[in-house]
Amino acid sequence: MIIKYDMVGTYLKKFDKANKHSISHEELCGFAKRLREAHQPIEINYRKKFGLDKEQLCDECNVLIDDERVVQFCSKYPERFGDNVYCRTCQKKYNDKSR
Repeated sequence: MIIKYDMVGTYLKKFDKANKHSISHEELCGFAKRLREAHQPIEINYRKKFGLDKEQLCDECNVLIDDERVVQFCSKYPERFGDNVYCRTCQKKYNDKSR
């Protein structure tokens, strides 16, 4: 069964009413800890979700950039790269230590 985060409180209230004395507080805390340890956040590809996953080319050498992390890195440092996206090789030309 999958329970969405915003429905956990409602689910637990219903569960508590139906099973008031069937589980101890310690067992519930143990369950909560195991649930927390097993939690794995999902990763959403927002570029794909919103149709922005088109091929990205380096603004200097026009090589295809197939690693999303390279695009994100350039976007993270606009003071270094402006609004441009560069492949890893061309990024070295824009080393902010040389400026």
